[in-house]
This record gives sequence, C-alpha cells and structure tokens, in this order.
Amino acid sequence: MPLDERVKLIREMMGLIDTVIGDISRMPFAKGSDEELYQIVRRAAVVRQREGLNAILTLCETGHGAFGVCLLRPAYEEMLWLEYLAKHPDVAAKLIVNMARENAREAMQVQLDYIGRDGMKAVGFTMKFVKHFLAASSEASATLKSLGNKLGWRQNSVKPTVSHIAQQVGRKAEYDFIYEATSKFVHFSPNELMRRAWGTHKEMHIASKNFTSYWAPFALHWGLRILMDTMIVSLGSHDEKSPASEQAHARIMEILESGVVPPIPIITPVELAWGDRPSQSA
Repeated sequence: MPLDERVKLIREMMGLIDTVIGDISRMPFAKGSDEELYQIVRRAAVVRQREGLNAILTLCETGHGAFGVCLLRPAYEEMLWLEYLAKHPDVAAKLIVNMARENAREAMQVQLDYIGRDGMKAVGFTMKFVKHFLAASSEASATLKSLGNKLGWRQNSVKPTVSHIAQQVGRKAEYDFIYEATSKFVHFSPNELMRRAWGTHKEMHIASKNFTSYWAPFALHWGLRILMDTMIVSLGSHDEKSPASEQAHARIMEILESGVVPPIPIITPVELAWGDRPSQSA
C-alpha cells in the first residue's frame, strides 16, 4: 500500500480513536492523592502518544516520515511500564509517585552540577531550597529501593531495566525488536548512516528520504499499535461504551485485523546486496 494511502487510513483511525476515548485530557482533581496522580500518568501517556502519532503522520505528509521512528521509543516504554504497573495494583500508585519524585531529584542534581549555584539562582532556585529539596527527595529513593527489592529488581536499585519490565509483561522478544530498531535513531549507528547512501558505482546520493519507504511505514505501524495497547491498559473502564464508541471500536479492530497496516522489517535484502534504492511504494 502506498504511503499516502496508509496515512489517510490512519487519519481515519485517529478520528475513530477519539470517538472511543472521548476527552481524557480533562479529569476531576481533588487533593492530589497517589491514585489521582497515577490516573494522570495513565491518561497523559495516551494523550502524548496520540499527539505523537499525529506528529508522525505530519512528518510522513511532508516527506520526513523516517524521523517518526524517534517517537516510538518513549511510547513503547510507557506502554511497558503501564502494563507492569497494572500487574501490581497494590503498589502501582506508590511507585508512580516516588518515581516522579526521584525523577525530579535527578533533574535538580544534574542541573545544579551543570550550571552551579549562580546558575541555579539565575533560574529561580535559592541554594536553601535546592538543599532542602534534595534532602527531602532522598525518601523517595529509599522507598523505591524497598519496593524494588520486593518486586525483584536489582538489589537496592531505584528502578529496574526496561528489559526486565518487558520480561515481566511477556514482551521480551518484541522489546528486543523495538529496541534494536529505535536505537539506530537515538544512538550513533554507522549502519543507519550508511543506509542513507544509494546510487551507483559512479555516484552516491545521501539523504534520509532514500529509506523513507521503510521507516515511515514502520513508524506508522508501531505508533498506532503502541497507542492501541496503551489505551487498553491505561483507560480500562473509562469509556461508557456508547453506541458511537462501540461502532468506532469495531471499525478500528476491522482495520487492524485486515493487515492493511503491516509491520515493516528493520533490515532488508536490498541494503545487504547494495542494490537499487528502495521503492517509495514499499
């Protein structure tokens, strides 16, 4: 299926998805309990991934679809974590809150190390506040280590590896595949850079668009698939199953099961044979 037809189809699906999930960007908020914050994280993951898929579609429409792969890694890790948390409902909210505190502590420390006392003051932080914040945040680290020991993380670790999370939710092989594919976009990769060069023995032409016919459909397939899996684990009973949402859900499943948005390989015969540039309709 040509790329423009895939884009059109997924645009249709996004409209259906909006019908199913409704407006999850608004929610009641009372006292900021751990459970409320956990709900914010679940909804925010769906909202961000929906926005990410829209960005991938826009990149495809403007001839830059290959770069949509960059948005898959965080989305996939969000989905893995939310599935993992759903398996541990007794500690899920507590984990989320303390992970957020630990993230903030790490950011504060790294910023302090980089810009120093004067820099922190320039961006609005007094050293008195910074020291108090870092000291108070140490409790989150201790809590995470305790919870992690009970959950089987590495001894006294404040977080498990993503590989461990994938193993725990039964997605290790899939994670390895996604990790390999997306790592080429977020880390130095001679192989990925050389993929951009196509031509003849006389002259080479280097451009990312030379491999767009593979990476753009890859980004579309996995962007959609990850969003759907995240919706299932994140929203649960949020939708009240109105007739419109039931019809939209049925149409989404029909499209997904038809195979018209298939996965794309991350290594191809043509690149190993140093053959002609991939067809833009691949």
